[in-house]
Amino acid sequence: MLNVVIPQKILFNPRKISGLNLWLKADDIRLSSDSNIYLWNDLSGKGNNASQGTAANQPTVRRAILNNRPAIKIDGTNDYLNADRIADLVEGTDVPISLFVVIRPRISQDQDVIAFDDGVNGLMNFAVNPTNFKITRRDDAGVSVVVTASTYSANIWYIVYYIFYGTSIDIFVNGVKTNAAMDVGILANLLTFTIGRVRPSSSIDFDGDIAEILFYNRALNDFESYSINKYLNTKYRVY
Repeated sequence: MLNVVIPQKILFNPRKISGLNLWLKADDIRLSSDSNIYLWNDLSGKGNNASQGTAANQPTVRRAILNNRPAIKIDGTNDYLNADRIADLVEGTDVPISLFVVIRPRISQDQDVIAFDDGVNGLMNFAVNPTNFKITRRDDAGVSVVVTASTYSANIWYIVYYIFYGTSIDIFVNGVKTNAAMDVGILANLLTFTIGRVRPSSSIDFDGDIAEILFYNRALNDFESYSINKYLNTKYRVY
C-alpha cells in the first residue's frame, strides 16, 4: 500500500516581510466574550504591546463576529489602548510607514481610529468622517493635510491600509485605491500611539470593532502590500 503524505498548509506569516513592528490580532486574545482587554500582545516580536490599565477605559473582546473570528469592541465613549513605543518610529521628517487595519465602524460620524499624537493633538491620524475613511497629517507648525479615501457604511467590515512614502500616500479600502500628495514636513514631539482616540481626551472617539492591526516602519512595495491584504481577506472574508 502506497503511503501518501499530504503537505501541511503553510499560512502566510506577516513577519516574513521586514519592518513589522506591531501585529495585533484579536484571535490571539484568550478571553471569553465581553471580557475587558488590559493587554493586547504584539506578535511582531518587538514587544510593542498595546495596553490599558484603567478598567473603565478598556475595550472588550467579542467572539465569532467576523468569519467566525473575534474582534475587539471600542465603545466610542472612553475606550482606548496605548502602544506608545510605536510613536518613536514615526518621529522625523517624512518617515515612510505602512498601516493595515481590519475595521467595522458602528456609526457614521467623525471618529479617530488610530492616532500618532504629542499627548494633546493628533499629528498623523487614521480616521473617518461621516462618509469616508481619511488620513490627516499635521506638522509642528500646524500645517495640515487631509486625504479622503473611499466611502464606507456603518456596521460593514473593511480592510483599510495606507502606505505613506514620505511625500505621497496610497490608501486602499477593500482594494479600492486613493493616491494623493502628502508632504507637510517634520513630525516631532510624538509621544503616543493610540487605538480608539486622540489622547488625552477626544470628542470623536472611535465607536466600532477592530479585528487586526499591522504596522511596518517602512513603505511596503506593491507585492508586499498585496500579500498582506490577501492574507487578511483570506482570513476574514471581508470582500
